Amino acid sequence: MGYRFDSNGFFGAISLEDDALAGEGYMPDVVAKIGYTGGWGTAWLKAAYDESAEFFAAGAGVQVNVPNMAGSSLRILGYYNEGDNAYGTGSPLGTDAELSILASYNHQFTATLGASVGFHYFNDLYAAGTNISTGLDAWAAELSVVWFPVSQFEVRTELGYAEVDGRDGSLSGFLRFTRYF
Repeated sequence: MGYRFDSNGFFGAISLEDDALAGEGYMPDVVAKIGYTGGWGTAWLKAAYDESAEFFAAGAGVQVNVPNMAGSSLRILGYYNEGDNAYGTGSPLGTDAELSILASYNHQFTATLGASVGFHYFNDLYAAGTNISTGLDAWAAELSVVWFPVSQFEVRTELGYAEVDGRDGSLSGFLRFTRYF
C-alpha cells in the first residue's frame, strides 16, 4: 500500500510493504523516497526499514543529463545499510555492504542505440541476514549496449566483472531479445 505525489518537478512516495513469507511478521516494512526532477536531471533521497530483519537502509542519488545529448546522463548513487536486508543493493557476495557507491554513464548514440558503463564499490560486506561485518570489500563493473532495430523490439547485451577481496573475480554476460507489446 502506498501513496505517491508529483508537483512542479518535486516527487515523493511512501509505502508499506510486506517482504515476509505468509504468516511471518506483524508489521509491514516502511519505504519512502523524495526528490526533484528538472531539465538538468534528477536528485533523490530514499530510506527503508526492513521489519523482519530489523535493519535500516538509506540512499541518495543524482542523475545529471548531458546537455545537447538527448538520453545521455551521468549517475552517482550512495547507499548505507545497517545490516543485510531486503532494501540493500546486493553485492558480488550476495549480501549487502555497510556503504557502497555506484557511478555510471549512459550515452545515447542515436535514438535506437545506447551504451552504458558502470562501476560499483562495496565497503564492508555483511554476513548473510545479519549486521556482522565480514571485513571484506568488493567491486563490480558493467558494460551494456541496447539497440532497438525496429519499434517495440530490444536487443540488449551486458558484460560484467565482479570481485570480492581475497577471492577470484567472476566474468558474466548475456544477450537478450525483448519484444514489447
